[in-house]
Amino acid sequence: MTYISLPRQGTGHHVLDSFVWSSRLRFARNVEGRTFPWRMSEKEAFELDTKLCEALSSLLPESVFLHSEELESEEILRLYARRLISQNFVKQGRSFGYARDGSWSIMLLEDDHIRLQSCEMGYRIPTMFDTLVPLLRNIEQHVDFAFDEKLGYLTSSLLNVGTGMRMSALLNLWGLKHTKNMSPLMEYANNISYMIINFINDDSDCPLYYCFNYYSLGMSEQEMLTEFEEFLKRIWHMEEEARQKILSDDE
Repeated sequence: MTYISLPRQGTGHHVLDSFVWSSRLRFARNVEGRTFPWRMSEKEAFELDTKLCEALSSLLPESVFLHSEELESEEILRLYARRLISQNFVKQGRSFGYARDGSWSIMLLEDDHIRLQSCEMGYRIPTMFDTLVPLLRNIEQHVDFAFDEKLGYLTSSLLNVGTGMRMSALLNLWGLKHTKNMSPLMEYANNISYMIINFINDDSDCPLYYCFNYYSLGMSEQEMLTEFEEFLKRIWHMEEEARQKILSDDE
């Protein structure tokens, strides 16, 4: 099969590339009137998966869709390692699709009916937003998404209700890790609705951390994008100070 090269190398340069190794943007959507995947019968899941694959293949001509059973074990492990598919998708997901140029990928019937995402090296969330939103708007012209006038888009997890948008970045925080300032940063992030977790586990010496939003309710997509970027800039300022302290102490 054709291997998918993700996260792909984006174009341009952003000031946050100094410590953002990769970034990901994901949207969750569900079809109006359909139960969430975890409540579906095998027959219902097969029917919806078939309909969505047919619709999306037509709407997104430069794409490839594969059923999870068609993915080789090596490819499943590779996609899972890059967080392009989830553990739940491996267990219960149906179809996986991707753009031929690697600009986006999509999971069907994982936690939600549709999870559209993009992943690139460096900080490229604004660029990925400009790529994914037109795709979503096009799909929404033909697929009726579950939407509430007060709450926004309805998702299987309350944390995603609203915009259904999840932003994440993989950060190199060796300065804050070395100066033992990660715990205060993680607590501060949690207080303002962000989560920072170690790439491996809490006890690891690895300086790589995932940073992501865990609420998407009460703000517009643009407000979320702006706030997330500002938060990352504050972290970068703290990381720069930590690195300078380490270097000055070594002199």
